[in-house]
Amino acid sequence: GTLWVTWTQGKKVYVNSSEGDDASWGTPFALNVTGASGLTGDDISAMSAYGGNKIGVMWSNQATSAFYFASHTAGDSRTTWTGRTALSDPGIADDHINLIQLEGDEAGRLYAAVKTSLETEGDSSAQNLLLGLNRSTGTWEKAVFGTFADCHTRPMIVIDNTNKVLHMFASAPSTDGCPHTGTPGTIYEKTSSLDKLAFPAGRGTPIIHDADSAGMNNVTGTKQSVTKESGLVLLASNDETQRYWHADISLSGGNNPGTSKITHGGSTTTGSASNVTAVTLAKPSGTTTGDVLIAGITTDVEPKATAPAGWKPLATLRPSGASMFGYYHVVTDDDAATSSWTWTLSTAAKWSGGMSRYAGVDPSSPLDSTVTTAMKTGSQTVSVPAVTTTTKGAVVVGAMGTDSGKVTATPPSGWTETWQNQTGQLSESAFVVTSAVGAQAATAWKQSGTVAMAAWTVALRPRSGS
Repeated sequence: GTLWVTWTQGKKVYVNSSEGDDASWGTPFALNVTGASGLTGDDISAMSAYGGNKIGVMWSNQATSAFYFASHTAGDSRTTWTGRTALSDPGIADDHINLIQLEGDEAGRLYAAVKTSLETEGDSSAQNLLLGLNRSTGTWEKAVFGTFADCHTRPMIVIDNTNKVLHMFASAPSTDGCPHTGTPGTIYEKTSSLDKLAFPAGRGTPIIHDADSAGMNNVTGTKQSVTKESGLVLLASNDETQRYWHADISLSGGNNPGTSKITHGGSTTTGSASNVTAVTLAKPSGTTTGDVLIAGITTDVEPKATAPAGWKPLATLRPSGASMFGYYHVVTDDDAATSSWTWTLSTAAKWSGGMSRYAGVDPSSPLDSTVTTAMKTGSQTVSVPAVTTTTKGAVVVGAMGTDSGKVTATPPSGWTETWQNQTGQLSESAFVVTSAVGAQAATAWKQSGTVAMAAWTVALRPRSGS
């Protein structure tokens, strides 16, 4: 076989290949394709084999605000390459690229994790992207991995060939906020089905974390596809402590992603008719490590809510005269002794809320869609836009609240209500099991009165290969 390498030098993209054996190499040459010259000193290139007989090179060119891609077919002259623009937009290019193929794939699928410089253009919508090569059109499809607020850096990907799942990892701060886009802290993970590239919102699930030093960075792993037999191994470094850390992740096998069944395992609900600042919800019976808890809270007036540690926000809605909050939490071993969690309101208010337990959710990437929301006044119905799922067997959960405790709620048609409470303000939660991947139906949440109301929905991703 032939070995290929790539690098940037003198503002150009270079490649070279072995000749005959691994110890003999040809003369390095610069790629003679669009975008491969005039680079900045910060630009880089990456390389991967794909499609059985091709070599691909991707590089950044921050001078032209673009990522470029060039391919070489085995049997052609080593200097024969075909180039094209992979992605172009003001501020899109940065010097972080991880390029990897899906091994054994007849379609020759190729994926790239890239970091952007969009924040320099005042665009906070996307900080890291996943690009997937569409061989039939020669174009690159993109999916947002994280936004500027998530503060990800140094992205890389590993492909699980058994379950056809793409694992994407990146560094981000261990605490809220983003001091700058290269801030180390913890290694986070999100996953996507290879059938439809999409990631849930947020930083993801912590995979490598040093509780004593928030300096974890530079995650790396194999470019080979992994399987149930190999597992998934990562390596990262902490520059502050001068130590390497690793993660050894077991992979389930045999089934396609989404074949596990998400089940509702019970709920708790309570409230306060008096104005208070502490909102305490009890843990549902039978909660175990790996379960996902969904909490919904509706309060009078418009206080801010501070969530307990480990709870991630889903929605904050403020229909006239009330506030509605949604959260989720992945249960860990540390929660075994916990019987309840308490939210703190900035202003005392009456409230109602509840918590539901869902088993069979992917604990490493529990959300299978973005959150959709809606608010309404003077109506008995609020219609929430559809969520779009990416995994077979996803379950859509949601909650509704109103500015009154003297009305009752009706969940969307076909949904199962998990709890309803009118102690302070009306608050309700429900779920539905999806039957197909893609855009789901919009949902109509109803009340018996016409007070201000709001609702939100989000999809939960099934644990793969269960």
